[in-house]
Amino acid sequence: MNDFSKIHSFSHGQRHSFEELVCQLARLETLPEHSVFRRVEGSGGDGGVEAYWIKPNGKKTGYQAKYFLRCGDIDWDQIDKSVAQALASHPELECYVVVLPCDLTDRSGKKQRGQTGWEHWDSRVKKWEAEAARIGIKNITFQAWSKSELIARLAKRNAEGLKEFFFGDVQLSIQWFGNKIQETILALDERFHPEDHVDVRIERLFSVISRAPSYCEELLKALDAIGKCAMPGKRLSALQLNPEEQLFDELQKAFVELLGIDDQINLDLQHEWNTESWFDLANKLLTTNDKLQEWYWQYDNSLSKDSHEKYDLRQLIRENRKLNESVDLLINYLRSRYMDAEKEGFAFIRGNAVSGKSHLLAKCADNAIKHKQPAILLLGQRLNDSEIWTQISQILGLPGRSANQVLGALDAAGKSTGVRTLLLIDAINEGVGSRYWRNQIASLVHKVKGFTHVCCIISCRSEYFELAVPGAIARQFPVFDIRGFETPEEQLHAARVYLDRRGIARPSTPWLSPEFVNPLFLRSVCLSLEQDKKSELPSGLTGTRMILKYYLDSIGRNITEKEGSTISLAPKLGRAVLGIAGKMLERQEDFLELENCRNAINTHFPNIRPQTESEWLLVFMNNGLLRKDPNPSSEEFDDEDVVRFSFQRFQDFLMAEESLKKIKKVDGLFDEKGPLGFCIEGDQSAWKWRGLMDALAVALPEKLKIELVDALPGGYAKWWKNWSIQEAFAESVKWRARSEFTQRTLELLNNYEYWHPEQLELLLQVAVSADHPWNAELLHRNLARRKLPDRDVFWTRWVNAQTNDADSSVGVLIEWCRTGQAPHTNPENQLLAALVLCWLFTSSNRAIRDKSTKALVNILLADEDIFPKLLNKFVDVDDLYILERLLAAAYASCCLRPEPERLSKYSEATFEHIFKDGFPPFGILLRDYALGIVELASYRSMLPSTINLELCKPPYKSPKLRLTISEEQLNEIAKKAGDDEIVYSATSMGDFARYEIEPRIGHFHHIPLDQEILLSDEQKARVFENEVVDHDRQRMQAFERLRGITNPYSYGLISLVFGTEPKKPTQDQINKWR
Repeated sequence: MNDFSKIHSFSHGQRHSFEELVCQLARLETLPEHSVFRRVEGSGGDGGVEAYWIKPNGKKTGYQAKYFLRCGDIDWDQIDKSVAQALASHPELECYVVVLPCDLTDRSGKKQRGQTGWEHWDSRVKKWEAEAARIGIKNITFQAWSKSELIARLAKRNAEGLKEFFFGDVQLSIQWFGNKIQETILALDERFHPEDHVDVRIERLFSVISRAPSYCEELLKALDAIGKCAMPGKRLSALQLNPEEQLFDELQKAFVELLGIDDQINLDLQHEWNTESWFDLANKLLTTNDKLQEWYWQYDNSLSKDSHEKYDLRQLIRENRKLNESVDLLINYLRSRYMDAEKEGFAFIRGNAVSGKSHLLAKCADNAIKHKQPAILLLGQRLNDSEIWTQISQILGLPGRSANQVLGALDAAGKSTGVRTLLLIDAINEGVGSRYWRNQIASLVHKVKGFTHVCCIISCRSEYFELAVPGAIARQFPVFDIRGFETPEEQLHAARVYLDRRGIARPSTPWLSPEFVNPLFLRSVCLSLEQDKKSELPSGLTGTRMILKYYLDSIGRNITEKEGSTISLAPKLGRAVLGIAGKMLERQEDFLELENCRNAINTHFPNIRPQTESEWLLVFMNNGLLRKDPNPSSEEFDDEDVVRFSFQRFQDFLMAEESLKKIKKVDGLFDEKGPLGFCIEGDQSAWKWRGLMDALAVALPEKLKIELVDALPGGYAKWWKNWSIQEAFAESVKWRARSEFTQRTLELLNNYEYWHPEQLELLLQVAVSADHPWNAELLHRNLARRKLPDRDVFWTRWVNAQTNDADSSVGVLIEWCRTGQAPHTNPENQLLAALVLCWLFTSSNRAIRDKSTKALVNILLADEDIFPKLLNKFVDVDDLYILERLLAAAYASCCLRPEPERLSKYSEATFEHIFKDGFPPFGILLRDYALGIVELASYRSMLPSTINLELCKPPYKSPKLRLTISEEQLNEIAKKAGDDEIVYSATSMGDFARYEIEPRIGHFHHIPLDQEILLSDEQKARVFENEVVDHDRQRMQAFERLRGITNPYSYGLISLVFGTEPKKPTQDQINKWR
């Protein structure tokens, strides 16, 4: 097997393969602890070595491979050159190993003449030793690894994988790995479609755990950003005072030590990343830099406002902050859970059914192959209860190989490419099942962790995870959850991939059914739209029934095509799922045993056998309609698995439909022996059936024209205070048919618990739906009729408590307005969204107000007709914050896109509502934005003839602001208002007065404008400093010393010069003070 003339050539030829073999054998050498192995890349430019070890004392052992298959063919001059280059490049060498795939026994010349191979070797060694001594390298030894030595090393147990990789029957090239991945991908069928891939956050796991070059580059880039940060230098020397020199020394030392880890990042995978040590170095730099920052601020506070040092000091503070931010970024990398996975070389991915686990593993395996990184993907569905490594070796086409041989070969493949080979095992809950894996995983982990260049990621359904993975293993290794398109960024990308690429308009509302974040669901719906040649989602796709119907039609179409049926199977599919729901209802369980489910399906497919699977149950599962779950029953002879619908909401809705199919009146429906009595437990709804109760809250109004709370025994009086019933009502508002919103529904909304934030959250989520009776128009009517104080209590306080994070309701709306506008977006939806944005302007949360303004700009750019409508609705609002920001957004849109039609419409609406009567609303910014719109139209010659430009310019006819008010009048106003909290906050020692008002008006004068203004003490000191001190360096130094011993909080002196630490008094000083 060890015929070096038949070593696999891979992609770079046999010579390169032999060099790689030598390097991998060198890795197996035993050297002192903390020795470092380095592989030298680059043909001809390798410094005379292919690889070398560095011992803790700095001495090196180098290895040079020469692919000469016969002793007589050895080019000794070539070896001489390599030795000379090695001695010159690596003066630390104490041992140099030349490796040859032939034995040094044959004569190199004619018979009885010339030297043997070993004679050649001995003479060359003397020559090399002399050259080493000449250049100062002492005590160096030269070794030859000939063919016999190599065969002996390959016979060792730790080299089994090397033999398999370099000499085995199968050449484990990147092409071979790629073919294996493609075979697996074909078996995934509907679970993997590369053309519909959406990048998700968890993909980073694969590059980190395998230590791919792309991730190493990210770390080096973060380190480089730190290196580019300026250290305090000339700018600091310009200050009169400097911090202690020790602080600089500590900072510089921490800076250099942290930058020194760049060499460790590129270490061979033979060595672990010491991320704990890196973190300590980063934290040390951060702590030292924080001390310097504290000194900066203290010094800054000691300076006068006009001090010439302030500019340099603020620049130093900015550089200090930049360094902190750069170090924080590196720390985020080092502290991420992905780094935990890299350290262990092992991780789990957990997720619900059809959440994209298989697609993720397949895509990342495929990506690895494209980047010349070896990867293997195994499917749980293809494994049985035989010994695991026997099965894996057979699947890989390496029958009869042991675990060490298989893993050793994968390890060698990883070493040859400089990364870890990815060993991915998908869906261990499938195939042989969870109990098998519970007994296998510990052994699997132990085996894999014995190989430095192999890492493993295993995926499992969430419901089976605890059954398949022992608790000790789950706690030892990182577990990552996948939830489909989780973040708003991922959902936006999904819209581009699934909708834009197929020419389908994006949804006109920001809130869709949760199922739309599921990859399989979204793909099924989009394929159906594409096949129907439709360019937008049906307008009725907001209700659960319509979503379910459309999804079932999509799946039915797909099954019909794959099964090669001449008639549509969609109707049979629909009847079958209703039959399954009926059986669940009949058994009062939210699952069916396998046999019962099989029978329920087969009833609707009589005499029809599937072509793609052995039975229809598997067809339903493979197309994402049904899923297997662990059996919640603990009976000994029960099935290990049961069947549920893949989407719980659909299962609940189907059961609700079935439960009401034959019901004509609501009497007795929830009685103990009634059809739905099992949903009630005493005075509470049964927790197990909460989902079904949510579905009934939708179905009852549609089927029997009654609200759920009114259908329960005891009605509203008994049940409305129940939290789960109010939650069911809230859910029904989002999913029930639009025609089923009655006066009674509105009464329930108004009686929704006032303290419950879900009330406004709910209205916000339906606000942008054009056909929803409770959309933004309802919100607008209710807010517009309230006075500002009442509205602030009801609405603004709630908005202020929200965040503008992309996953909050306010954040979702803002993000949709900013990025979700497509050419086909319904203008009516945009107007409704704009209404809500305007009401968000009431918030004193600056971040929300600013982002809402930018979002409104984007809406106005998408449809120029919206602004006049908004201005008409808000012109009389009693909160000028709203009008100011509305005009600001309009002015911004005019500046960004000054089309003639826009300028004409906007200037006309602005003049009509703001300037026409000569009494524009108060507010300097408000008036300025409005004037900007009109003047821009005039500048562009787009001003309508009906506009009098002079009326738009100041001075205006508005009455003067009343700036004088007596304390008695103020107290009277507070008395009428019912509280003096605001008066206290804005006067006296209130926080708002001290920290907001006083800094802004502290320099105001009470002197009439026609009299000379006297200088304050602070202004006098400033004039003295500018006119007397700053022109003379000695005066400046004396003045700074005086300032340094002056207590800024009193009129006396302090005993310590600023910037020095108090010292412990000597004994003499203590005696003197006594």
